[in-house]
Amino acid sequence: MKRIMAERQRVGDLDEGRRSHAVGVIDGFFLSVVFGIALLVIITVSVYAFYNLYNAILKKFPSHHEEL
Repeated sequence: MKRIMAERQRVGDLDEGRRSHAVGVIDGFFLSVVFGIALLVIITVSVYAFYNLYNAILKKFPSHHEEL
């Protein structure tokens, strides 16, 4: 059991050594910002499309209220 734990520790140390050398521009925070902006754009375009669709339907089928 001790041997397995020691081997896992060595493998973990090797992985950490590789990670420290491969530091890039794209990290977790950067990806969060990019996906957040993409989500915001998708939501904005969807709202704009549904707003235009709603206005087009109102133009096509206007409601006639003659009780006033």
